[in-house]
Amino acid sequence: MMETSRGKPILEHQGYIYIINKKSNNNKIIWCCRNYRHNQCRGRLHTIDDQVVLTVGEHNHEPSHLPGEVIASRTKMNDAAKQTGQSTHDIVADCVSRLSDHAISTLPNLQHVKRTVQRIRRRHQNPLSLPVNRDSLVIDTQYIKTARGRTFLQFDSGPIDQRILIFSTKKQLKMLKNANYIYLDGTLSSIKSLFCYCCIQVLT
Repeated sequence: MMETSRGKPILEHQGYIYIINKKSNNNKIIWCCRNYRHNQCRGRLHTIDDQVVLTVGEHNHEPSHLPGEVIASRTKMNDAAKQTGQSTHDIVADCVSRLSDHAISTLPNLQHVKRTVQRIRRRHQNPLSLPVNRDSLVIDTQYIKTARGRTFLQFDSGPIDQRILIFSTKKQLKMLKNANYIYLDGTLSSIKSLFCYCCIQVLT
């Protein structure tokens, strides 16, 4: 089983990449093509105990083993970061050396790959503990930017009791400024009692 960059399960089958769509109680998992959302690909498959038992629908694109090769290598890097004492350089060098030239050409900058491995190791070795109060909350740097490196934490009033945090991208703030209607939702039960969560939906 392979993983996404966020540690979520991912499956390759016959050159197609699948992500989890639904789980059932009898170890059955329904997977959908990872191009479902953006390209409306209808390819799906069912697994029971990690064995493919049924394929459903037709893909609207050609298969390619290249993405699976890269994802498998990334998963090995993540596992090595969590389970071994190898240096970051050795982990990346070992995994990259096993890739085809074509796969290597699709990788991001190797410094970026190394930073990802380092971040996963830090997260595994030092999981963030829940703060006991708002004053003691320290936001890890990995949570203040988006996956594309854009600022996500736009405002932090600082370590005070009535602390206010605003998470958004510049684009989302611009949409908010130009919105005709704004809806607020602050009743989500999943939020820890230290904070009140307010979600803004913008309709233009």
